[in-house]
Amino acid sequence: MEPRTWTATGLALATRPELASATGTALRLLRQHAAFDLWMVTRIDDDSLVVLDCTENGYGLRPGHVVPYAASLDWRMVHGQGPRVAPRVTDVPAYATAGVTQVMPVAAFAAAPLVVDGEVFGTLSAYDPLVQPPSLVTLGPTLDGVAALLSNVLALELRASQVVRRAERAEVEAHVDPLTQVGNRLAWTKVLVEEEARCRRYGRPACVISVDLDGLKKANDQLGHDAGDRLLRSAALVLRRVSRMCDQVARVGGDEFGVIAVEASELEGRQLLDRISSAFTTAGIEASVGMAVRENGATLDDAWKAADAAMYRHKRRRLQERVSAAFAAPPEVAPRVVVDLPSMA
Repeated sequence: MEPRTWTATGLALATRPELASATGTALRLLRQHAAFDLWMVTRIDDDSLVVLDCTENGYGLRPGHVVPYAASLDWRMVHGQGPRVAPRVTDVPAYATAGVTQVMPVAAFAAAPLVVDGEVFGTLSAYDPLVQPPSLVTLGPTLDGVAALLSNVLALELRASQVVRRAERAEVEAHVDPLTQVGNRLAWTKVLVEEEARCRRYGRPACVISVDLDGLKKANDQLGHDAGDRLLRSAALVLRRVSRMCDQVARVGGDEFGVIAVEASELEGRQLLDRISSAFTTAGIEASVGMAVRENGATLDDAWKAADAAMYRHKRRRLQERVSAAFAAPPEVAPRVVVDLPSMA
């Protein structure tokens, strides 16, 4: 891995990321103590285990790969259903019946949780297709010690990451759209790159929301550009108000805005989308919106494209609904006019 240099204002570190360096060293040392086919460091993401780092292995796993968490032995270890070290998996009923043993050869297992701020962040675990000697149980204290050290490194780096993020945001604020006072397209592009690096490094999720103002052209044409400018400023204000402090809002086109919801799951992204839609309705702003979550193995840029596609589907659906409503409305019936004619008598 090439050395990394932070370019955010006030920071200039020319060292390898501490977590990547620590996990690589830890996995190599553990493999020397216990030659499991697979040693890995994972991040728990809802019902998935995201591989952050691993040794070369016959299971075909690589950093960035995702495996079902509930089917893993890691899940059972974290929930106290089995020991840290199992030289023979079949001796532990909870491990022997796990879903992973039905789809891949697992005869021995060892693991310890990675705990950050009192919560389980992920696991340090090992799998092997062959039964290991009973003496492997003595690996327990070493495994716990290494997991504790990695947890401390992880906690420190996550806190440092927040400092870096704030510095990056201060740098991004120099690139604002003068009309709406949110980020411009350059700021958006920079944050996409920076948050994508964090998603890959920590296995964290993120969501992207795409917004298109349906009424901007109408406001400009019928009421003048001052009205259009007011609409843009109002939309930006709504997006800033309902988004979290850590999220990034930007004007990415003439009538288009984007929101990057950092470290947000799909559920959290949909909740933010609902808040935006509701706030627009309350403010009387007509807009089409779409949301997409960054999928593991994909990128934030891919999520932006997917959110944009979802937004255009929403726009077409709203147009179809308006057309259908217009055709479904009953025709106006002209009032019957009664004319009094003079008598011919």
